Amino acid sequence: MAEEVDRKGAAVWLARSTAFDEVLRVLVDEPTEGFSAWARTTAGIVAMLLALQFVTGALLSFYYLPSTEGAHTTVAYIEKVASAGYWFRSLHHYGSQLLTLFLVLHLAQKFWRRAYARKPVAWIATVLLLAFVMASGATGYSLPWDASAFFSTRIGEGMASGLPLLGETARRWLLGGTEISPLTLVRLFALHVLVVPFIILLVVIARLFIFREISGEEMRRAWVRNQFVRNATSASVVFFALALFATRIHAPLGPPATELLPGYLPRPGAQFLWLFQLLKYLPGRLALAAAAILLLIIFMTLIALPFLSLASLREITGRPRRLIGRAVFATMLALFFTQTNRLFSMNRSSR
Repeated sequence: MAEEVDRKGAAVWLARSTAFDEVLRVLVDEPTEGFSAWARTTAGIVAMLLALQFVTGALLSFYYLPSTEGAHTTVAYIEKVASAGYWFRSLHHYGSQLLTLFLVLHLAQKFWRRAYARKPVAWIATVLLLAFVMASGATGYSLPWDASAFFSTRIGEGMASGLPLLGETARRWLLGGTEISPLTLVRLFALHVLVVPFIILLVVIARLFIFREISGEEMRRAWVRNQFVRNATSASVVFFALALFATRIHAPLGPPATELLPGYLPRPGAQFLWLFQLLKYLPGRLALAAAAILLLIIFMTLIALPFLSLASLREITGRPRRLIGRAVFATMLALFFTQTNRLFSMNRSSR
């Protein structure tokens, strides 16, 4: 009995002295039961994957050297020599792909529930989080400085030059000059480990403190506890599945950028497969400009969604809303299983 009183006292002190309850309330979303409650655990999975990216990225940075001469060598050292280095690198690599997947699913279920109309600032923060997570993935792909990294840097250069009005300025700033050079890799490293993570951290902190009002104090506390357990369970299942996958399938590392082999075909991560497909159907420069403009249109539309008129939103989110949600879910699953199948094929061929 005394223990129970102590626990309640500690919980009350924590609630009064900190914003812990409010943070939990944001993470677990709104009261619901059954399948809907489990479907809303995407926030917990995103939080776990974000923390995993920060931790594994920090560990990898102790070994990595951001130079065109040493980058591939240090990544190969992590992969082959450092204790459990291949596992941490695989967690970081595949975790970034899963993070994009679950952020899209998180946005899809919010769109389904029209959360953009009720909490527009929270919706915009989540859209920005997705944009910066994709930017982090794009800058990270160049860091191993293998053949695939070199081509991804070329693609990033082309997309930057395709931006309306600012194209050439953005391209020169990204490259640190007119051509890819050692300074390019240093800039990409700084963006990946300093600038983009700092912005992501700011967005996450802002998102956590956008509170929701939930009626009924006792009901709210009981529901928060139950939903927190669901979030923790879902996040744990995803983590253990990812950990097992990373143990069996190593993150890819191609030949050094200075030793390009004839016929080598680089492939992007799962979150950028759509760009790889676009390059097949359009000429190089046109495809990259189209991709940059398409991304701008998609993210600007998502950000503007809370401010559209109610009449137009009803037309968009009426009956087609379910079809859109199902289409997004099916597309992301298809991309995930396609990428998984490709990785298993690559692993078998390497053996």
